[in-house]
Amino acid sequence: ISDDEGIKEDMPAWCKRTGNEFLRIEEGEGEYRVYVRKLK
Repeated sequence: ISDDEGIKEDMPAWCKRTGNEFLRIEEGEGEYRVYVRKLK
């Protein structure tokens, strides 16, 4: 969970760099919920 809008670009890039699977981001009231599948 984050309140930083930059997470929308940062998390997919981080997942690609670390070999994890980016699933989705859900935007709510002032927060972003990020879903990632750990592959390693």
